[in-house]
Amino acid sequence: MIKRHILTIVMLLVLGTIVSVLLAWAIWARPMPTGGVLWVLEAGPSEMRWWRENAPPSFAQQPTGWVGEVEQRAFGRCVTSLDFDSPNTVTPRIRNTVMRIRAGWPMLSMEGSTWTDPLRRKGSRHYLYYPPSGWPCSKWGIPYRPLWLGVATNTVVMAFILWLLLLGRLAVRRIVRIKRGLCPACAYPVGSNAICTECGKPLRHRTAKVAT
Repeated sequence: MIKRHILTIVMLLVLGTIVSVLLAWAIWARPMPTGGVLWVLEAGPSEMRWWRENAPPSFAQQPTGWVGEVEQRAFGRCVTSLDFDSPNTVTPRIRNTVMRIRAGWPMLSMEGSTWTDPLRRKGSRHYLYYPPSGWPCSKWGIPYRPLWLGVATNTVVMAFILWLLLLGRLAVRRIVRIKRGLCPACAYPVGSNAICTECGKPLRHRTAKVAT
């Protein structure tokens, strides 16, 4: 019995992980609504730390000058654009840009990013899969780098939802079998017996009727 419960929990967690990842991708595949919340502000310490940890070799580990952040949020997704002034004195208005893409529900759990360097005329894509042209997300790509806190939280939430659905299905099946005069456990016809002659399990609903 204990092994069965452990196996059920493991299966629910595995299915919860799969569902949470697929849900993050499905949310990101939907077009970003025009009514998403938009912020324009100066980048904070957490964004700068993320820059230092993820910047490709062609980008400065610590941007110089003003660093601006533009963030757009909608249900289950967040697009953050970081721009910093180029240290080039000849073209000071040119800005290097990184676009950080995150998706997932109830927490953001998958991430990808694109890095653009106008001076070098090339960009870099991190943890983004680009489907064939004409498919959803063929322009922006699909983020696949896991954000582990979000993945763990979403996995538990999805596993709990799947568990509730499983309990509901079992409850409905039990009610239907009882109404048809079958054993709730093995679906064998029980007639007027208080114990199932097939699996040997006591029929609680019949025991209750006899007691009354």
